Amino acid sequence: IVLATASISMFGFLVGNLLGSSRMVYALARDGWLPSFIARVSPRAQVPRVAIVLHNLIGLALAIGGDFVTLAAVSGGAICLVYVAVAAAAWRLQAQGRADRGTPLTLPGGP
Repeated sequence: IVLATASISMFGFLVGNLLGSSRMVYALARDGWLPSFIARVSPRAQVPRVAIVLHNLIGLALAIGGDFVTLAAVSGGAICLVYVAVAAAAWRLQAQGRADRGTPLTLPGGP
């Protein structure tokens, strides 16, 4: 039962990661940081299929080519890098007084 629960949890994480993180790949392409063909969306469902497939292929290549310890280290490091980049971007947006809609971004304990 424990193994089945762990397998279901891992499957849920992988599907969530596939559908969530592929949106980051799409956004990077949409904003010009990656080739523009990655930012294409399906006409009917408005889903970034190319970004989803690309993210899936990269994950598959890493899973086939690496062991669990290496993959865990790479995953943890990548998550930390993204977290630091988002925090730095939020800090910079607050310092610039940028606002998408309404009042500018104000972070508690900001600069």
